[in-house]
Parts: sequence; structure tokens; C-alpha cells
Amino acid sequence: MIISSETVTSRSNPALVRAASLKDKKYRRKNGAFLCDGIKLFYELCDAGCEISLVWVNEDMSGRILPLIEAKERECGRSFNVRLASDSAFSKLTEENGSEGIVCEAPFISRHNAGDAALCEGERAVMLTSLRDPGNLGTVARSAHAFNITRLILTSDCADIYSAKTLRAAMGAIFKLDITVVADGAEAVRLIRESGRRVYAAELRAGAVSLLDTDVNGKDVFIIGNEGTGIPEDVSREANGSVYIPINARSESLNAAAAAAVLMWHQSLRG
Repeated sequence: MIISSETVTSRSNPALVRAASLKDKKYRRKNGAFLCDGIKLFYELCDAGCEISLVWVNEDMSGRILPLIEAKERECGRSFNVRLASDSAFSKLTEENGSEGIVCEAPFISRHNAGDAALCEGERAVMLTSLRDPGNLGTVARSAHAFNITRLILTSDCADIYSAKTLRAAMGAIFKLDITVVADGAEAVRLIRESGRRVYAAELRAGAVSLLDTDVNGKDVFIIGNEGTGIPEDVSREANGSVYIPINARSESLNAAAAAAVLMWHQSLRG
């Protein structure tokens, strides 16, 4: 562990200001970096082998946090640059009430990029269109990793994968998935199908088939749509078909993240 000799006490310190700017999506994109708040996400970054540029530690909590960092360094065979900040300065970095006193500054993960949706043999994927709630996006990522999905395909109008709310909901799953952001959802579906996969839009519409009556398997790809407006018509048209989850007739619908979990769980049972 390399600890800077100077504790940051000023909230206008240039390094602190730059790091704090990463709470804003515009500056995350500009700098190609993000903040990761809390000891759990620090551990997850380490376990996923992701790069960590700097670890900020609240000086008032350093007696507890620094031994945890040292222990993780020994476990993963790495050394981290650490900078202490006064409680007032550190508060500029975190959006958490009751912060744990550790915030990591990290570059965007190389497995996350803009590109096309063509799938390789062995990849298991789910596609999200216009999923704008960061909590839902993070929860889908967490479920995807739990059900052995290896790749998320997102349309560009989905929530930011590096927002604090997304990272918190994903509980580290974001770091373990390949993530591709596509500009054209309909074209993405065409490319997935050209990869030899079937694509099913999760929606209740004319011609939709109950999930229980399908023969889905691990190679198939589900599309999950916006919480309110669903899947765009042009994207749905490119799919092989539409499926719905049979639920209580008195219930309007499932939350997008809950629906995604049901679909992926059902798919995992089919191999």
C-alpha cells in the first residue's frame, strides 16, 4: 500500500475536485473513469481483477479501513495507491448516508464498450432496451450474473452502468459481465439472430406466447423493455417472437428487474 504523505483537507483540492466530478455522468464519460463507494464494491473490483487508480479513505475511519485494504492486498497480490481525506473533504466524494469511509476511483472497465451485438459461441446474453431506472439496471445485472449470463446488451438510452445507484444495486455484478452498448436496438437484434440465436421480446401483445409454453434454452436471448413504455416496435418486429410471464390476472405487470429474473431463471432450467 502506498499512502500519500499529505492528507487532503480542502474541498477545493484539485485531485479531490476531479474525483468528485465523477459523480456526474458527463464527467465520467469525459474522463473514462468512475467512483465506487464502500468496502464491498472495493472487494468486488479487486476480485474481478479491475484496475483501481486511487483509493480514497476518510481519515477518521482509517484505523478500520487501512487494515482491510492491506488484507485484500495480501489476498490478491496487488498494491493500491491510497489517499487520506478529512471527513469534510471526503464527504465531497460520496452520495451515501453513513458512508463506510472508502471510495475507489477506477477507469472504465475494458469489457464494457460500444459495439455490435454479434454473439460468440458460448456467450449467454440478455438485451435491455430503454431501461432507464438505475436500480432496475443494477438488479438485472446482479440477477444475470447469478443465472450465468455473461453479456448484457444495452441500448444507448439505458441508465448509466457506472452511476452510484446502478453499482449499488448490482453489488459487483457489473464488474463481472461483458457489457455492450448499441446505438440501434433493431440492428442489434438482427445481429444476434445472425449469430444463430433466437431472440424473444418479453411483452404482452397479440401473438405472445406464455413462457411456460416455450422451448427456450440457454442460447436464446430475451429482450427486456422500458418500465413504462415497453419494447420499441421496431425492436420487437426483429425478434423471433414475444413471450409473457403468466401472472395473477388482477396484477397489472411485474417490475422490469423482477421479470428479467424470472425469465433468466426459467431459461437456466432449460440448459
